[in-house]
Amino acid sequence: MRLSSGAGLNREDVDKLMLLFVIYGSSKLSVRQMIKQLSLSESVPEHLRKTFRKSRNLLERWNYGVSETLEYLESALKHPKLKGLVIRLMHSIKAGVSIEDFARIEYVKHRAEQDNELEKGLEKLRRLVEAYTTLISVVSLLSVSFLLIGTIIGGGGASFLDTAFLSIVATLGSTTLLFLTNNLKRPIFTKYPDKPGKLKLLLKTTTP
Repeated sequence: MRLSSGAGLNREDVDKLMLLFVIYGSSKLSVRQMIKQLSLSESVPEHLRKTFRKSRNLLERWNYGVSETLEYLESALKHPKLKGLVIRLMHSIKAGVSIEDFARIEYVKHRAEQDNELEKGLEKLRRLVEAYTTLISVVSLLSVSFLLIGTIIGGGGASFLDTAFLSIVATLGSTTLLFLTNNLKRPIFTKYPDKPGKLKLLLKTTTP
């Protein structure tokens, strides 16, 4: 299946491209040089490198201007972040902003968006943990109350206590498994390749 420019990109790919962009911009490369480097970089996904190679050919073989080439890139790139980046670059060039300043501003903006997303994810996780803790407390209280009532009434002796204990453990275990299964799949845990070993193990054990 043929991927369009931007299809199949994950968050890590976009982060790499943004980092490459700020490196090239800070190195005071021209737009022509940046497009050339992006067409050659192994860090850029292959289907996206093809788009930059086409842009490079427009510049080098067909004598397209920078503005015309950026217009082609804007139409060829499908990922909204990359498309928006090219549009803002076109406007910045027309306004006389240097590539170095533009790259620095864009990367700071990108990092701010990432930090904001992380904060939101952590806040959601905190609320889920609080809800889970409350649920565990309620289940534990009800289970202990049931156990005490059964003991006072005298229903079943040791076998009753064993059954009640196993029921409590099973309830708490299933609740914990449900919590892990639903929440470990969140991007805040899974989008980073260098995950802790214990987290990788939990992800494997909770995968249906």
